[in-house]
Amino acid sequence: MYNRDWEGTKRLLDEDVRGGKPLGRIIGGGTAHVAATYGIDRVPVVKGQGLPAWEPRTLKGMGITYSSSPQGADHTAGMVTARGATPDTLVKQSRQEQLTMMAVDSVGVCQFTNALPGDMAAFISERFGEPLSEDELLTLSRDAIETEREFNRRAGFDREDDRLPQWLRDEPLPMPDGPSVFDIEDALIDEVWG
Repeated sequence: MYNRDWEGTKRLLDEDVRGGKPLGRIIGGGTAHVAATYGIDRVPVVKGQGLPAWEPRTLKGMGITYSSSPQGADHTAGMVTARGATPDTLVKQSRQEQLTMMAVDSVGVCQFTNALPGDMAAFISERFGEPLSEDELLTLSRDAIETEREFNRRAGFDREDDRLPQWLRDEPLPMPDGPSVFDIEDALIDEVWG
């Protein structure tokens, strides 16, 4: 078992991170920064964003979202938790979920409302007294995502950054039905946004 030193952790956060000490500045820079500082290459990040709780070796749709989302490994960008779906289907689901979540985020609605694009369009139409179709809303979502992707390009990100860490492809995760790796082809991930 792990030796949990809560007092030491609290002291590290209070003294080093809040105090702006060198170690605290390294830690405050996030997982990717800590790894780069110490020469660690097995790091669970995409575009510098740490992977959240969803394991992409078993929930491959989440791996597609983590890879293709402009903000990197963000599960709130588009939840795709289907098991057993084909890679093509997972790509389509990830794209659709990311478009939907962009609409939800843009309006300021919590994702836990499970709002559908048609409902969101109706909500916006009612609020502003102007018609907005589901297709128009999803076009606006796509435009917003493309703006974020363009920002990333200008910041130096490219297709190679739309990838999960290689170790998730190489290191099998033991599962009851056999070991699992993230095995979605890069070319399919590239199809999310074309």
